[in-house]
Amino acid sequence: MENKIIAICTEAGLINSLKEALSAYRFEAFGTVEAASQSFAQELPNLILIDYDLKEGDGLQSFRQLQKISPRTNVIMLATEHNIPLAVAATKSGVADFLHKPLATKQLLAAVEKNLTSYGEIFLPPAEPVWLSGEGPVLVKLYKDLKQALIANQNILLTGERGINKLDVVRFIHEHGLKRQRNLKIVDLHNFSRPEQEALFWTSLQEIMANSAQIEEERCGTLFLDNLEAVEKNFRLSVLEFFRQKKENVDQTIMVIIGLYDKVSDERFPQGFGLIDLPPLRLRKDDLPLLAAKLMEQLASKHNKKVRGLTRQALTYLMLFDYPGNYQELANILDQAVLAAAGEMVELKDLPLDQQWLLSATAKQALKSGKISLKVGRREFEKELYSILLAKADGDIALLSRYLDIPRHNLQERIEALGSSPLD
Repeated sequence: MENKIIAICTEAGLINSLKEALSAYRFEAFGTVEAASQSFAQELPNLILIDYDLKEGDGLQSFRQLQKISPRTNVIMLATEHNIPLAVAATKSGVADFLHKPLATKQLLAAVEKNLTSYGEIFLPPAEPVWLSGEGPVLVKLYKDLKQALIANQNILLTGERGINKLDVVRFIHEHGLKRQRNLKIVDLHNFSRPEQEALFWTSLQEIMANSAQIEEERCGTLFLDNLEAVEKNFRLSVLEFFRQKKENVDQTIMVIIGLYDKVSDERFPQGFGLIDLPPLRLRKDDLPLLAAKLMEQLASKHNKKVRGLTRQALTYLMLFDYPGNYQELANILDQAVLAAAGEMVELKDLPLDQQWLLSATAKQALKSGKISLKVGRREFEKELYSILLAKADGDIALLSRYLDIPRHNLQERIEALGSSPLD
């Protein structure tokens, strides 16, 4: 698709000249920043041209407004006079280039090609950690939301269940942020959960957010406030209100990420924040085989085991589990399974199946064929359950009868009647 260029300009003759010179691009002109910004929701431009000589205000004022809306987009400023102080001021403010009117087409095209913004270059999904790998639609949406927040340099409200490491995503955001050369500061609100600690929190926050003249690399680029739910409601509201206002003595360029486990429904959503909800593993079953394979490769190396994969039946039962502990629970399960494996493949019997998981997975497997009668469903459940237990007992009926406290003869007859056999 052709690169998109917009101009903020009110002079009809200049608009026509730009349109003709930039015919190889998708070009659109707007009279004000407000009008231009309405189009950003659909697609960000690859370059913005601002006429300094606007009817209302001036080009530098418009540029400062644009910096807040689309800070990554390069801007070229156009001006009538050979005003060196203006050119210096524009460059210091962050304007990518400064051109004089009337425009020379060759000079304009050279400046445009030099300053086109490519948003794809700012965003590369990570190879690590493992749980952020995959190609399923849920993960694709997460990366799309992250990319939009990064392009807009938007503050983020980050939610995620237990067992999801939010800090992995925070580090990823910081490494791709506009101020990645600065420090990532992490504040855990669990450390300020008592009422007498609130004053200490505000002192610490003011020091981090202060717009003071420090060495650039020592300043805060990204601030992560984790566990917002750990403090009482009035404290939470004060924190959100602080970031709504962001007074002049606060460094406006710091990206702020607030982490919590559940969205706080009884409070106003903070202005200037985008919501990113990290997906639980139960919604990413299409990525589970890939996640399991990558984790097992790491775990085999960690434990010096020659394990190279999962049997079909083991993977089937992993897919049936809902993982209330999310990615950490999957890692823990596979860690135990790799240690228990006697051969190159992790079998069903190697999985640390607790009673709740066993019953839940068995029921799902028995009913996966669709609508069946209660009698048939109960028989399929019992058959599947005995098959799993036989696998765990290595086919030893005597051991299984002692474990279940069922006479061996009765158990043998029931297993034969059901047609149960140890699952591979």
